[in-house]
Amino acid sequence: MAEKEQSSEPPPSLPEDVIVDILARVPRCNYPTLSLVSKHFRSLVASREIYARRSLLGCTEHCLYVVLSNRKRYVAMGSKIYVFNNMTSLSIDCISHTAQPLPSMPVVMDVTNADIIDGRIYVIGYIGISIKKVMVVFNTETQTWEPETIKIDTEVDMWTCECVVMGGKMYFRDNENSLFTSQREVNGKQTRW
Repeated sequence: MAEKEQSSEPPPSLPEDVIVDILARVPRCNYPTLSLVSKHFRSLVASREIYARRSLLGCTEHCLYVVLSNRKRYVAMGSKIYVFNNMTSLSIDCISHTAQPLPSMPVVMDVTNADIIDGRIYVIGYIGISIKKVMVVFNTETQTWEPETIKIDTEVDMWTCECVVMGGKMYFRDNENSLFTSQREVNGKQTRW
């Protein structure tokens, strides 16, 4: 019997789209193990491409994200959750399960409310010792803060307010059930409180 000659060449690799197709069919719970196979697999299982393929194949799985404290500081838009805190802001990508820091807010403030109108996130809070109420606006398309800081002139305690957006306006209700609204139009041309 003759010995088979062993080849020193590595086996040919599969085309990238075939690899993505195979990995997309694997349950997500196995992705941490797959990410240990190689750097290439690690980048694939965290990529948007594999989640797009999973969606096309009908292999999507539901994920539950739980926000444990101060829900007024979180805004969900599309596949992202935006988080606003006193000093830092970040976005959580629910497709790739990663968090990215956002640019610094134009002012340091204690955030009390955040909500979205027409692709812009309006973040409201207090600044300084004088406890001045202000609002800053984050553009989700450009991922930048608008330079203008909007002063809020109202006697309502923003710490205890609840906020909802309807018809392009933010409505607030305080503990005394007083209702007030912003007059910020969706086109962003007018700001009045």
